[in-house]
Amino acid sequence: MKAGARVPAQRNPVAAHRGSGLCVALLLGAAAALQLAAGPGMRARAAEPAPAVARQGVIDFVSGGIGEDEMQWMRAQAADYNLRLTFAIKRSGQYLSGIEVRIEDAAGGQLFAATSDGPLLLANLPPGRYRVVATDRGARQIQQAVVRPKAAANLYFYWDGRPEDNDGDGESADAPAAQPRPAAGSPG
Repeated sequence: MKAGARVPAQRNPVAAHRGSGLCVALLLGAAAALQLAAGPGMRARAAEPAPAVARQGVIDFVSGGIGEDEMQWMRAQAADYNLRLTFAIKRSGQYLSGIEVRIEDAAGGQLFAATSDGPLLLANLPPGRYRVVATDRGARQIQQAVVRPKAAANLYFYWDGRPEDNDGDGESADAPAAQPRPAAGSPG
């Protein structure tokens, strides 16, 4: 080799990785800083737990639908249940929760009683005719449900508004206005 000739560069594996630890540390630090700067609304959060499936006698049921994630989860589960109940305010379509639900058999015997944890209540009942009583703050509604093998009954309960609602839009006069919700549709 002549004096002053260039030696082909060889890759030094140790030198190639020497700075990578620093790069990784910088990237992780930057990601953490971005997350802190974003505030609590933008932070990554664990998935919300799905509503719990419960059982009363021979009836499996689940109730929920508060928030978009839970609503999507409930709608995805609806195909597995043969009685689907939806609770909302008539004019606004705003969903309701805290509805007292009672299901009676054809002879009038109570089979089920619960308070909804959201605007949807899904239940599995043996095939038959049922009376479903839904009560929102004393305002009672009654509907009949016919559950057939391999067919679901969808019942929709709409109320005029809640007692603290002065203008009938479903909003309390002393509470801040909520985002309008879509009209209650089929949960499945």
